[in-house]
Amino acid sequence: MGKHAQLTGPRSLNYIGLAKTNQAYRLMELALERKQFKNIVDNFDIVIIENNIAVCVLDIELFENKAEVLVLEGLQKGITGWVPLSWLPEEPKKVKLWQ
Repeated sequence: MGKHAQLTGPRSLNYIGLAKTNQAYRLMELALERKQFKNIVDNFDIVIIENNIAVCVLDIELFENKAEVLVLEGLQKGITGWVPLSWLPEEPKKVKLWQ
């Protein structure tokens, strides 16, 4: 891992959540599915960060559809936590030079 990426949550939100624990991530994931994200901002295990922020990807758990990231900028710089994989950019596709 250790790849730098731009974390981009739902466009309608200026701020997104960074779940500090697996339990908090499950809560955040459920709230996102129900479109009730703003209802979980009082949970102390979910840190509110700016949308569209630079992060370093530390770990990816494909079966749970989440990634652990380190925030690289802003007031939350240095904080780690879990976010949905959909908030990270897709990997560039490999291009075949000869077919």
